[in-house]
Amino acid sequence: MSIRLAALIALVLMVGMDGWLLSLRCESSPPIDWPRLGFAMALQVAVVCTALIIDHVYSGENAFFKRKVSLCILIAAALSFILVRQPLLLSDTTIKKFYPSGSYRCPGVPQFWRGGV
Repeated sequence: MSIRLAALIALVLMVGMDGWLLSLRCESSPPIDWPRLGFAMALQVAVVCTALIIDHVYSGENAFFKRKVSLCILIAAALSFILVRQPLLLSDTTIKKFYPSGSYRCPGVPQFWRGGV
């Protein structure tokens, strides 16, 4: 897999996950924690930009190196889900740990996210 293809897949994966999380919000959802969400989204953009920079700088590397970098990019994209989920849906649990968030009452929100509640 080329690094550019991995960057494209990572971008689609992140946009899809962010869109799904946004669709889970309802009236009982807490306000969005904009500074933390902005930071998380900046990290998502950084993952894709870093992938493209690595592809440009190391274009002559062997296939093993490219596969390893591509896998790291896809893992970073998947892990960014955690960074976006908290400020977008569960910002009321940030200060009060194990607080039953208002987002848990929204339709479609997985119940296993409840943690210690």
